[in-house]
Amino acid sequence: MLQDNIFKQFEGDNWFKRNQRDINRRDFLKDDPVLKIVSLFNIVPRAVLELGCANGYRLDYLRNAYKARCVGIDCSEMAVADGKRRFKGIKLFCGGLEKLKFRDGRFDLAIVNFVFHWTDRKILPLVMREADRVLKNHGLIIIADFFPLYPKKIPYHHISNYKVYTYKDDYAAMFKRLGCYQSIGRISGECGTKKICVQLKYDFRLKADLLLKEDLLRK
Repeated sequence: MLQDNIFKQFEGDNWFKRNQRDINRRDFLKDDPVLKIVSLFNIVPRAVLELGCANGYRLDYLRNAYKARCVGIDCSEMAVADGKRRFKGIKLFCGGLEKLKFRDGRFDLAIVNFVFHWTDRKILPLVMREADRVLKNHGLIIIADFFPLYPKKIPYHHISNYKVYTYKDDYAAMFKRLGCYQSIGRISGECGTKKICVQLKYDFRLKADLLLKEDLLRK
């Protein structure tokens, strides 16, 4: 069974139940690396897509702050239902990320925050392709995830009766290898504490990359 199906069937809901109290706190976004990127680089998004958006708490902030049209997709039915009750100004959908029901180039900002490391390796290229497809030329993508010293495959400690792993890797670098993305900026820090730091001394570290899509063939 693809581990993406495991997340769709039950682990997405389990993750949301474990984290619901935290992500609904008023101060939860205070040290959010994605929003720090948006603020530091003076991004004013108009149409935002977040892949793996939970209940849309970050999208709701962006809608209120920038009057942006915000759309999110998540595998957890529970998270999407909670977001639809809480946040009336955003659009949320429940489903997978490997086949998005949006037209080409619809969004000027895409967000993938700590999602790729859970994605099954068999469909990771499909998810990357779809994220690229729906992002317009000269659009921006923010990719936040673990930043290991080298790629790591680690058993997922919340599930013991299935073979589920987390894949810690440099996903922004994968997008740059597509040939139409360039780095604009980066924030790095320590996982768990959300402490932002310049020199990383820990293996358990994070980074949030801001990439510009500039496909010269589409000019």
